[in-house]
Amino acid sequence: MKRTFQKLLFVLLALVLLLAGCYGLLVIHDNLYNSRLANVVQQGLSTDKGIRRYAADKLTRKYLRKKKITKVEISSDNQGSGNILYFASKINHRYYMITFKDRGFGKTPLLKTIQDAAEMPE
Repeated sequence: MKRTFQKLLFVLLALVLLLAGCYGLLVIHDNLYNSRLANVVQQGLSTDKGIRRYAADKLTRKYLRKKKITKVEISSDNQGSGNILYFASKINHRYYMITFKDRGFGKTPLLKTIQDAAEMPE
């Protein structure tokens, strides 16, 4: 009886640890992916040419040129579908909607457009 209880306890403990590990991997993967996307945005907006290329409209371009881009933070999960990735993000304490094109598993997505969230139609 005691031996059976020990085996059951061991199996339950192993199952809990396995589930916690899987959950941890999912959370870590999501954080690393968002960090990689933030780096893509930071690199894309590092030059004036990049700002002209990726800004969706003149007002967004104006806001992005106003200050040096110091911090990019992805604020949501993917809101897009298919190979279009759509994220809400914060750049220098202002919210923007950023569109990426997914290039497949293991490849870094391509930055497509950035639009000021306050200027988007409702």
